[in-house]
Amino acid sequence: MTRQKKEILKKIDNIELQILCDTEMGCGEAPDHFYDRLYEEQDRLFEELAHLRKYKTAWDMFYDERGFLDWM
Repeated sequence: MTRQKKEILKKIDNIELQILCDTEMGCGEAPDHFYDRLYEEQDRLFEELAHLRKYKTAWDMFYDERGFLDWM
C-alpha cells in the first residue's frame, strides 16, 4: 500500500474517532448537522482513496466483491 493511501486511511480513522469521542463525552446529544463538515471531509477522503485504488467512485470500491473489506 502506498504511503498516500495509508495517510488517507489515518485521516478517515481520526475523523471517526473524533466523532465517537465527542459523542461519548457529550452524551450523544450534538445539535443537528453538527458533524456534517466532518462527514463531508470523510466522503471526500473515501473518493480520493477510491481513485488511488483505480475505482471510479467510493461506492464502486465499497461494493467490489473481489476484495471484500480490503479497503479498511
